[in-house]
Amino acid sequence: MTSPVTNFAQMTQRIKLSKELISLVHFVELNESGWVRKTLAKIILSILRSAHTPLNVSEVAEKLKEASTHDFGTTEVQAAIKVLQSNQKIVERSKGVFQVRESEIQEIDHAVATTLAEDNATFSRFCEVVGRNAPDVDGPALWPKFLDLYLTPLIQEAGASTLDLISGNANNATSRENLQPFLELIELSKRDEMVHAIIEFFDPSVSEVRQFILKRIAASFFVAAVSLDKETIAALDAKRKKDISLKLFLDTNTLFSALSLHESDGNSDVQGLVALNRNPAANIKLKLFVFPETVTEATTVLSNVAASFGTHHYPPSLATAALRSNVSGVRGKYLAAAAQSNTRLSPNDYFSPYINNLASLLRAKGIEIIDRSLLVSRTDQEVIDDVLELEAWEKSHIAADRRKGYEAIMHDVYSWHCVNRYRPSHIDSPIDAQEWFITLDNRMLGFDAFKRKGGGKTVPVCIKPSTFIAYSQFWTPRSPEFEQALFGSLRLPLMFQQYDSHTEDVTLAILRRLSRFETVGDFSADELQTLLLNDAVRAKFNESKSDVEQQSLIQNQLLEIHAETANKAKALADLLDEEKSKKALLASDLERSNSELLTTNAELDRERENSQKRAIEDAERIRLLDAAVNEQKIAIENISEKERRRKSLGIFVGFCFGLPFFISIFSGLITSLFFIYPLPIYTGISIFFLAMFGFITKLAPLNTYIQSNSWFRRITSGVRALSLPIAAFIWITCLAMYQNFLQDQQPKIVDASKKAIDNIKIRPSE
Repeated sequence: MTSPVTNFAQMTQRIKLSKELISLVHFVELNESGWVRKTLAKIILSILRSAHTPLNVSEVAEKLKEASTHDFGTTEVQAAIKVLQSNQKIVERSKGVFQVRESEIQEIDHAVATTLAEDNATFSRFCEVVGRNAPDVDGPALWPKFLDLYLTPLIQEAGASTLDLISGNANNATSRENLQPFLELIELSKRDEMVHAIIEFFDPSVSEVRQFILKRIAASFFVAAVSLDKETIAALDAKRKKDISLKLFLDTNTLFSALSLHESDGNSDVQGLVALNRNPAANIKLKLFVFPETVTEATTVLSNVAASFGTHHYPPSLATAALRSNVSGVRGKYLAAAAQSNTRLSPNDYFSPYINNLASLLRAKGIEIIDRSLLVSRTDQEVIDDVLELEAWEKSHIAADRRKGYEAIMHDVYSWHCVNRYRPSHIDSPIDAQEWFITLDNRMLGFDAFKRKGGGKTVPVCIKPSTFIAYSQFWTPRSPEFEQALFGSLRLPLMFQQYDSHTEDVTLAILRRLSRFETVGDFSADELQTLLLNDAVRAKFNESKSDVEQQSLIQNQLLEIHAETANKAKALADLLDEEKSKKALLASDLERSNSELLTTNAELDRERENSQKRAIEDAERIRLLDAAVNEQKIAIENISEKERRRKSLGIFVGFCFGLPFFISIFSGLITSLFFIYPLPIYTGISIFFLAMFGFITKLAPLNTYIQSNSWFRRITSGVRALSLPIAAFIWITCLAMYQNFLQDQQPKIVDASKKAIDNIKIRPSE
């Protein structure tokens, strides 16, 4: 049962990817069993972390739908949550409410921080390569437009193409891998420079850029891949356990890439396919082949490229200027070599090893040549019909200067039939296909889609390198080599861009003329680049009718450049002489200023010495004044201290002696009302000493001046010690005297009593 047709391109366009999702999903590998559920679990983990609060299953499902624009269903969400629980990634806070474990938060935050650092490094890398290749272009301002118009569609295309292949969706002929919408924002004269900058930006050896793009491809692919039906996923899981052997046939452009025949660097992007065989854990084994017809076509292309350069060598400055213009692909490889060569390297010297020994070079790369002419004849009627039909389509749809010739069309059609007829007669899914044709040619991909649509087949014959490598993730564990292979395949279309052939032909013709001048190496790359990118020169060169006119035009342009350079040199020399005169005047002024400065410095030194002396004298006067003020402060404080002590002692004496005196007087008066003299006097004296004893006992310890003065402390202690015995002695003496007084007065008291009684008795009778 095949999977339902799904528009994965539209689906990937709707996906909203957060940094958390990108960071976590990247680490799920397609070759693992149950990768869909594991991927979903990773996405849920990022949602729970970003929520910061526990969520139930319904809330997780809703946020998951918002993040991916896809309804996964409650059942799948619950199953993924169980996976996270079993792996101890989350914890159930309450019934049906889940939260990320604290031990996992740090790992998630680290992954997110790494992704953010990669984002910043990728932005810096883009600005750097743009500034180096196209100095007049504003890289930071172009970055968001580059993302929106090219990089994001490229990422979406990479994920959607792989899903289309797996699901059997035949509507994958169109491509959004087009730089043109982005290049239209840039000035026409700067577009070629910008293309070179983007090619350099896609260098697979730059880890941060590679991870930036691959993480987004993986995340968009994983989120959209949940739409695959269970039968397709089950079939992938079943085939994953078996070893798979595939044959890959290379088209001409992919063959050039395998030979590193492009100007970017020495590492072939197609050779990343071979890296899949070097992973012992991978179940997939690949063999690379080419047809003799492809070898013939490649040899013809290389011969034409070599001839287009002429027979003269290209000095480094001329080669560098040509690289900055609209010369790329195979031609760019020679120019890059000539720009770095220390010897005179002609086009024939560079290309002849490839032209004469192409078969040997291919075998050294592990690419075998296979001939299927006995199976498929070039005169086969079906082949001829397809060639004629495709030729007619080219005439009606493609501009004349961009149409393929008969031999190129024959090569494409014949190669397609050679692969298609050798496949099994019945193929349910890409898993069962044993042979593939690897190509970058969108027209051949379109022809393949047309043939499959007419024959009712869903599995393509032709496939892009990037799509095939992404598809092989189901059998290949992730590794740095695999990531470089996948990332490198994304930039292959940039290496063989379809430039304006007319403009490129004119540029090559100008280059050929320039290479004939012995003195061209004396010109700088910037000067020659100005000539190559001059639209007026191109137009005049194209209108010239003969080689003599063209040669004369180029010679005149070189003379103009030489004259302009000479004028600039003369102007620079005049400016230099003027600067020298200004420098001499400045030197004279500087010498005079130095003399004046020395005089001024001497005066300042004298003034500084006088100021220091005055400062010392002022400081001494201030010190003496401060000492006098301090003495006055001490004297005032001493007087104040004495006054406070006198008041304190006066208050103490008043309380301890004056107050007891008044108390004793009052007591004596009270006592005299009831008792006869001398008892009130002695009573008052006793109470005086008792009160004095009490006040001294209570107040003496509180008075700081008495406690700090030993003389006062001894007096108060003595008075306190004597007051109580004196009071007791006086009281006892008073009682004794009072008793004696009573005894002496006893007879008088008796007589008085008798008289009183007698008086009482006499009154009643009266």
